[in-house]
Amino acid sequence: MENASCDPLRRAAHEALSVGLGFGILGFNRLQVKRREWERVSGMTLPSASEIATSMSTTLGAFASLVADRGRR
Repeated sequence: MENASCDPLRRAAHEALSVGLGFGILGFNRLQVKRREWERVSGMTLPSASEIATSMSTTLGAFASLVADRGRR
C-alpha cells in the first residue's frame, strides 16, 4: 500500500529530473553553437578545455610554490 502512494511522487520526481537534465543539455549545446559562431565571425578561437586545464595547473602550481615559500619565512 505504501508503494502505491509513492509511485506518483517518484514518477513526478523522475520526470522533473529528466526535464531538468534535458534543458541543461540543450543549454550546453546552444552555448557551443554560439561559441562556434563567434569563432567563425571573429576569426579567433577560444582555448580548448585541455588547454585551459593545462594553464590552470601551471598557474595553481606557481601559486602553491609562492604560498609554500611564504610559509618558510
